[in-house]
Amino acid sequence: MSNKILDRITSCGECPHYVYYSGGVHNCRLVDEAVRDKSRVAPFCPLADYPSRVIADMETTIAGLREPLTYGFGLALLTYVAAKLKVNVHTRGSSLVVPLKDGRKVGLGLDYITAIRVYPFEISFNHGEHSYKLLPDVGQLRESVPPKEGQEEELWLHHDVAC
Repeated sequence: MSNKILDRITSCGECPHYVYYSGGVHNCRLVDEAVRDKSRVAPFCPLADYPSRVIADMETTIAGLREPLTYGFGLALLTYVAAKLKVNVHTRGSSLVVPLKDGRKVGLGLDYITAIRVYPFEISFNHGEHSYKLLPDVGQLRESVPPKEGQEEELWLHHDVAC
């Protein structure tokens, strides 16, 4: 038997998308397919299997927010950032993805962090060959641009976080 999302759906008959039409026809409203046996999960079921990656990530984030001292500083830091940016901490508790309004995504892992500034709250980190500064309280990510010839200091591009 296959369990579906939230470990609550164990058969098509229990699903809120299972509907009865006149003439004895039972359908899945999500995919408009006939359900032949309501006591099982149909092979075409579009619901995510339990535990889905999204649910597992949400559980990690929630656990970190509920008991940050139990899980350590790293997870407490990432769950705070995740809550501000409305994203989830990866199930391993050591990284998250920062979505930008321009559609790009930047990974932030604990091992990428190079500095943390308290006021204003700013996390400096490197990912690949890029240097970033994340300001989760204002929803902004700054990306370092190496200086061009003749420039003395690096420039910082400002990106809005999609939250």
